[in-house]
Amino acid sequence: MPVRRYDIGKARHLITVRGFTSIPDGYGGFVDAETDLITAYAIKEAKTSLRDLDSAEMVNVSADIFIIRYRPDFTPTKDMKIVSDGKTYAINTILETSDKRWWELIAKVIE
Repeated sequence: MPVRRYDIGKARHLITVRGFTSIPDGYGGFVDAETDLITAYAIKEAKTSLRDLDSAEMVNVSADIFIIRYRPDFTPTKDMKIVSDGKTYAINTILETSDKRWWELIAKVIE
């Protein structure tokens, strides 16, 4: 299977990936708090449609694809969120290219 090539010049959308980390609460315990993990430029494609269950009924949900450069210090997970252009997205699918140069994050808008 050929490796998909992306043009880094199309990475115009500044995104922030947010996740949960444990921080001390000052009383000897820890609290989970949402923090910014990375900020990166991404290629944004609005091409896909997902099916989702809503009140036991299948509905079509539009999703955006965010393509960011691979970073050895960052591994995205489905419990992370993407903030872009004032909208918050939940990550549904994570794809890594075979040459380890790009992450494809398929996410839907949540509000």
